[in-house]
Amino acid sequence: MTPWKRFFLNVLACAGLTVALGGCSCDDENQTPAADSGERDTGTDANPDLGNNGAPDAADDADDAGNNGQMTDYERLGGREGVIRLVADFAGRLLEDPKINGYFLNGATDIDRVVECLVLQVTVVTGGPGEYPDGEGRCRSMADAHRGLGISQQDYDDLLGHLVAAGKDQDVPDDLLDTLGALFTADEFVADIVEDASSDGSIYQRAGRKPALDALIDSFLGRVVLDAKINGYFLNDSLDNARLATCLKRQACQISGGPCKYGDERIDPDQPAPETLTTVCRSMLETHAGLGISQQDYDDLLGHLVEAATTMGLEGDDLATLAALLTDTDFVGEIVEDTSSDGTAYQRIGRKPALDLVVSDFLNRVLANPQINGFFSDADANRLGTCLVRQLCAETGGPCRYGQGVERDLMIDGTVVACRDMLATHTGVTNPPVGDDAVGITIDDFAALVADLVEALMAAEVPEDLITLVVTALEPLCEDIVADPLTCSND
Repeated sequence: MTPWKRFFLNVLACAGLTVALGGCSCDDENQTPAADSGERDTGTDANPDLGNNGAPDAADDADDAGNNGQMTDYERLGGREGVIRLVADFAGRLLEDPKINGYFLNGATDIDRVVECLVLQVTVVTGGPGEYPDGEGRCRSMADAHRGLGISQQDYDDLLGHLVAAGKDQDVPDDLLDTLGALFTADEFVADIVEDASSDGSIYQRAGRKPALDALIDSFLGRVVLDAKINGYFLNDSLDNARLATCLKRQACQISGGPCKYGDERIDPDQPAPETLTTVCRSMLETHAGLGISQQDYDDLLGHLVEAATTMGLEGDDLATLAALLTDTDFVGEIVEDTSSDGTAYQRIGRKPALDLVVSDFLNRVLANPQINGFFSDADANRLGTCLVRQLCAETGGPCRYGQGVERDLMIDGTVVACRDMLATHTGVTNPPVGDDAVGITIDDFAALVADLVEALMAAEVPEDLITLVVTALEPLCEDIVADPLTCSND
C-alpha cells in the first residue's frame, strides 16, 4: 500500500466515512484502519456512529432497495466501504503522478475535502445514497470546482487512467469499470472540467507539463554548477540544493502557466509528501537578499536557462515569453543587488575565473621562490589551489564561504578535501619541513607570500586599487599563519 493510499484511508476513517474501523488513530499517519483488511460492517461495531451513516450494507441491499434482486453499481462496488477504498487508491495515485499532481499540492487546496467529495460523487453516480453537489456548499459542482484551473484534456485523460488503474487494483469488474468510464467521459461531464481541450493552451502544456519542466531545471542547475563565473553561489554547504531545485521547479511550473502556486506549497509534517519541502518557498526578494548578485551574474544564469530550454525544444514565442517574464524589471529587481556589476572587488577583478588564473600564477611564483617554497614541499597543489580560490573569493566580497565548500567543489582525485582554518593549517609548519634547522613561518615569509600574490595580481592586470583591497583583506590572516603572531603588529 502506498503512503498516500494509507493516509487517505486513515483520514476517511477518522472522518467517520468508513466502516469496521477497529480503533483508528487520527494522530498516526501509519495507522491503517481495519477497513483496509477487507472486513465488512456487521452492524455491531462498538462505534455505530462511525458506520455507513444509515446506508444499507451491500449484503442487505438486494432485499431492502426494492430493485427485484438486481444489485446497483454502488452495491457492486461494495457499498460505502468499497467506494472509499477505490477513492483512497485513486487519490493516492493522483498525488504521486508528477504529470498532474501540481493541481493538488498547493496550500490552498483542501485535499481532505477533495477526497470526501470524490467519495460522495462516486457514491451518487453509481446509484448510492446522497446527492452531488451536496447542497451544503462543501462539495461544489464540477464547473465551479474546476473553473480557471486550465485543466487540459491530457490532464483529464491521465486522471481517468488512474481511476481505471485503481479500479483494477480494487478488483472492480470490467463491465462496471466500463460503466464508470462512460459516465466520466460523457461530453457534458468532461466539459465542466476540461478548459484546454487541445492540451496546448499554455507554455506549461506545450512544454510537456511538470516532468519536462523538472528536467529543464535539473539541466539548468547542472549547467550552473559547472560555470565558474557563477557557481560560487551554489557550492556552499549552507545552501540546501534539494530545496532549491524543488522551489525552482514549482516556480517554472507557475510562470509557464501550470497549476503550481509558488510560495503556497502544501506543507504538513503529518502527511506524506511527493515534493520534499518542510517550509514554503520564499519570495525572490527574501531568497536573494544579501547575496550581492550582480547583473552580469544574473545574465549568465538566464543564459543557462535559455540554453537548457532551447535544448529541450522550447522555441519561438514560448521562449520569448519566458525570457520576457524573467527579465521583467520588477522580477529582476528582487534578485539583482549589484546592478552595475562592480559593487565588490570580486566583481571588478573578474569573478572566479579571474581568481583561478591569479591563484595558478601565484602558486607557480611561490613554488619558484626559494625563500618560502620549502613550506610547500609536502602540499597538495590541487587542494591548495582550490582552497585559495575559495578564500580569495570570500575575502574579496564574492559568494564563496571559506570552510563551507560542498563535495562537488572539493573533490580532488576522488577524495573530498575540506579547506581547514588558517590556524590549524599553518600550526607547526616549518621550512625545511624536518631537521634541526627547521624554522616556523616568519613575518618576512608572510611578506614574501603576499608579494608573490601582488605580482600575480599585477600580471592579471588587476587595477592597483583592487590589489590594495585584496592585500588589506588578507592582513588579518597574518596572526593565524606566522609562528609568532606578535610580529604581525604594525607598531
